[in-house]
Amino acid sequence: MTTSAALVEMYGPLMTLDDLATLLRRNKAGLRQSLSREAEWTTAINASRKKFGRRVYYRTADIARLIGDGVDCGHS
Repeated sequence: MTTSAALVEMYGPLMTLDDLATLLRRNKAGLRQSLSREAEWTTAINASRKKFGRRVYYRTADIARLIGDGVDCGHS
């Protein structure tokens, strides 16, 4: 099973900020703050962002592709 298929099965086609924070093992507030800064990984994640009204989602397939490409998320 590919990373994309596994994540879509786990989270569905769109992920919430909570889902993304859990996946990246980051605190939700810390991730939100990090995503507001300029960095290679934040630009890539923000490009996958979709808004529906006030709700913000991230495309699971795009996040899986970033994980597969080995984008450094700024922590060890």
